[in-house]
Formats: sequence, structure tokens, C-alpha cells
Amino acid sequence: MKKAKIRTEVRRLLSLPWAVELRRNHDGTFFARVVELPGCMTEGVDEHEALRNLREAQELWLESELARGAPIPEPGPSHRHSGKFTVRTSVLVHRLAAETAKRLGVSLNEFASEALALTVGASGAVPVLDGRARKGNRSEVHRVAAPDGKGARAHGRAVQAR
Repeated sequence: MKKAKIRTEVRRLLSLPWAVELRRNHDGTFFARVVELPGCMTEGVDEHEALRNLREAQELWLESELARGAPIPEPGPSHRHSGKFTVRTSVLVHRLAAETAKRLGVSLNEFASEALALTVGASGAVPVLDGRARKGNRSEVHRVAAPDGKGARAHGRAVQAR
């Protein structure tokens, strides 16, 4: 593929809604990766640097894969799993969970999401793709897109129990 064609395709691919994982490392720095692109990852001293670095890493990853003729997986639809489902539990478990959430200073929904994440091995990376932005020391998973080519827009924030 010629360089001009690669640049055009990279711009197109960068505009798609990629799933981006952003996690705080133990040392306070941030790890970021594009979930659908194996090996496309980076770090930064803060969230913003990690996401800026990831954008550059993603661009370089796409360029190199296209140059060698490799197929590029496109992001799947983000509506496969809405992040919402109903759970039935006993009155006792409901009460204990509500009391624990209150003690931790989080909503019952946030507590249940984190408890479930711990069980499935995704603690600190539970996507809550409802558009709410919360402040604090939390990990994030975003579905991002940059249709204008000027940077990623993030949606949602995951929650860690405190």
C-alpha cells in the first residue's frame, strides 16, 4: 500500500469508536491500551498524557500494520452489551450489599459493579457507558472516537470501591 493511501486509511481508522482501557498503575502513572489492537498500549504520568501517548501509539500501530499488509480489526458495535441487566438476589444479600455500599460511600450499583468485576477479574475496569463523568481515583474503560481527527472523546467512567 502506498504512503498516501496508508495515511488516508489511518485517518479513517482513527475516527472509529475504539475501546480504550485506562488504568492507574500502583506507582500512580497510567496505563492505556486500545482493546481491539493487540500490543497497542502505552503509559503516561497522568490520564491526559497516557491518552495522548496512546493516540500516537495507535497511529503508529495502524501505519506499521497497514504497511506490512496486515488486516486491521475494526471495533465492534458498542451496543452488544449495554452495561445494564437485572439481578435477583435474596433479601439478606440485598441488605448486606446496600449496607456495605453505604459504609464505603458508593451507590449500591457502583458497589455491585465492582464486586462483580472482582469475580470476573476486571476489577477497576468496569465500563459504565452512560455518559456520566465522576471525579476521583478510578480506572476507566472508554469507547472513544475522534470523528474530527483532533483527538479522542471519552465516554463513561468505571468505578472502584473505596
